[in-house]
Amino acid sequence: MPIDDRAGRSSESSDPERLNTHDEAPYLAPDAPPPAEKPTFLRQTAHYAGLVLAAMIGTLIRLGVDALMEWAMLRYALSKLNARPGFENRFPIGTFIANIAATLIIGGVFAAQRRPGVGVVRCDALYALQQGFCGCLSTVSTFAVEARSIKGKRWKLLYVLGSVILGHVLILGVVGGVGWTQGYVPVCFGSD
Repeated sequence: MPIDDRAGRSSESSDPERLNTHDEAPYLAPDAPPPAEKPTFLRQTAHYAGLVLAAMIGTLIRLGVDALMEWAMLRYALSKLNARPGFENRFPIGTFIANIAATLIIGGVFAAQRRPGVGVVRCDALYALQQGFCGCLSTVSTFAVEARSIKGKRWKLLYVLGSVILGHVLILGVVGGVGWTQGYVPVCFGSD
């Protein structure tokens, strides 16, 4: 039986592929791509399920953006109250209502998030309400611009101090009231 000097194996076979290797695998050039695997049914199903899921998530994001537009329209509708007789250039009542309502909702959502038994999904939904809805409803920039444009020191002082003090009192009443009477559980802090 003839022996191959390089590998110490029998070289009875005249197969050229077998002569080029030291083991049973076929010889591949170093820069050749690995042989393609035939996709399995499970892999193809997972691929198509991922595509469907991505399309569904994209649709939900689009619906969420559309919903935020509706809340922004609420803010716009409230700003129309600023031009009512008696409030024009004195007290922007629409912005005041929007900011105070958003403050009240933020306080209520904060209290609801920290109650016992709040799951992750509910926590994130409440956090989205806080950031999305209240973010569209309230605005610090409009508050600052309108505070500067109010004619008369008395009206300006009433608007700025009224907004800040009433906002703090509402937060203290809602968040503090629930916290002092029922207590909070540190289980839900929203998404980072």
